[in-house]
Amino acid sequence: MEKLKVGILGLGPIGQKHLRNCLLMRDLKVTVADQSKFALLRAKQMGIKEVYTDYQDLLQKADIDAVVITLPNFLHEASACLAAEKGLDIFVEKPLGRTVEECVSIVRSAKKNNVKLMVGFYQRFLERNRALKATIESGALGDVELISHEVIGSGVFSHRFPPSPVPEWWFDARMTGGGALQDTGCHMIDLMRWLLNDEASVQYIFLGYKFRLPLEDTAILSLQFKNMGTIAVLMMGWFAMDTTQRIAIYGTAGSTSLGELTARISTKRAIKEGIENVAKRLLGEEIEPYSLSEVSRAYYKELQHFFDCVKDNKQPLVTGEDGLECAKLIEEAYLKWQRENPKPESSI
Repeated sequence: MEKLKVGILGLGPIGQKHLRNCLLMRDLKVTVADQSKFALLRAKQMGIKEVYTDYQDLLQKADIDAVVITLPNFLHEASACLAAEKGLDIFVEKPLGRTVEECVSIVRSAKKNNVKLMVGFYQRFLERNRALKATIESGALGDVELISHEVIGSGVFSHRFPPSPVPEWWFDARMTGGGALQDTGCHMIDLMRWLLNDEASVQYIFLGYKFRLPLEDTAILSLQFKNMGTIAVLMMGWFAMDTTQRIAIYGTAGSTSLGELTARISTKRAIKEGIENVAKRLLGEEIEPYSLSEVSRAYYKELQHFFDCVKDNKQPLVTGEDGLECAKLIEEAYLKWQRENPKPESSI
């Protein structure tokens, strides 16, 4: 069977994660591009033979079928559109683009060139979130009236990759498209849209600047969903050392939380996977990558799904349109904040 040829553009923390996962898939041949000599050296040490210092050179010269784009946000549009023009199927890490305009450009280019486009919303591949979705769709909660979702951590301050600290572009809103709302909020918004299978509008937005950065380090966003009228309150921040994630769902017939489901899932999963792994070792079979780590497994599964779609000529479960709809809500929230909190005109 011929190997699928994949180019990875960008080897920051998430690019390194995707590279490791690609190397665990034996039916792939991987090529990489990054400006960092240190990152390329690490890739060579991991067995990558073909490396480029410029992603455009990779797209122009390398023999590949698909790309995994993990470049900085401000390069998503240019790299994705160039890949589409080359006829390559595309996986783009979130956010799809910095603005609605950029997202529209990427989606149009993918459609025009008839290539697949998937956005890296790995939360959809977490077993706990799939259990939440199944619970909602079963009707056990009745009509879902309220969802509270919190993700608090160190955000951009955890994006370190030796030997450099956090890249300067992360602190430029023009290059990122925004702060905590863009970086963390896009995952949360997509998760809510997917859980409820519904479209939403912005009801309330608050942006906080605890560290006096040029972009927000705290955000509170309230969304109202159209069909059921569900209110989702999303709270995100970059101000904590440890990462905390909570989801609570309240319906007319009952309630549930991520904590309740995770406890049950984790115990059952650990027992099931542990027994299966012991059996596989005894039989001399290979153990599935990250079988005991749900989050790492989700990152692996999303890439595996994308590559399966490329090989089987199927549309991905997460589309470019999903990335675009997320961008629309984020842009709506930023514009609402600007209208309600106008900057005072400077005196001359």
